[in-house]
Amino acid sequence: MMLLRVLQTEWAKQRRSLLPWLVIGGPLIFAGMMWVDLYLRYSYLSGRHPELTPWELLMQEGFMLWGLFYPIGITIIAALVHYREYHDHGWKHLLALPVTRSSVYTAKWLLIWLLSCVTVILLLVCLYATGRILQFPEHFPLGQYVLYGINLCIAALGVTSLQHWLSSRLSNSLYAIAIGLSGSIGALFLAQSEITRFVPYASALFAMTVHNEDQWLTIVTGLIAGPVLLLVGMAEFRQRDIS
Repeated sequence: MMLLRVLQTEWAKQRRSLLPWLVIGGPLIFAGMMWVDLYLRYSYLSGRHPELTPWELLMQEGFMLWGLFYPIGITIIAALVHYREYHDHGWKHLLALPVTRSSVYTAKWLLIWLLSCVTVILLLVCLYATGRILQFPEHFPLGQYVLYGINLCIAALGVTSLQHWLSSRLSNSLYAIAIGLSGSIGALFLAQSEITRFVPYASALFAMTVHNEDQWLTIVTGLIAGPVLLLVGMAEFRQRDIS
């Protein structure tokens, strides 16, 4: 398949860049922060939330911070995937190959989203390791954490589509990163409004599976905004004059 060949080519261009280090390092650093937090404040936190198990407490402590970091991470991944195309006439060389623009655009989107999902898998593994190091006595709630991971992957759809288009459209990757940073930080405020809580940057904040009745926001926003923004961006990319 043409799409698979383009996807393999895109990954080959990125596997020796900073991108794999970002994907691996982000969850490791986050899990380390959670370990320090619970190691120092476990007695205090468990006293404030006696109804939560240690595993639920770990998720609740981390979801807000990860909900902020996750879209920022996707923003940086998208910028790095597109960085080379605006140097040394990368777009011209890439589009001169016997591939369609739709395949190129979709392959880059898939790479960004798949790498975002890899960070989620690594996050879950690191959080499990954190709980074991802290010697949580309770059984690990695998289903609860897997569902949290699925919600995060769905939440990534909208942000991936938006940042993918911005990074492909703006020749200076710093502009796309600035927009992503602003949206991710602003999501903390956008999530408090009944209207703006549907903005893709806020989706990860509703992914938590511990006493959270708003998980549907993550699913609805991701499954609608993701495909719609992808198709709109692809249509613009196919008509764009790239020199």
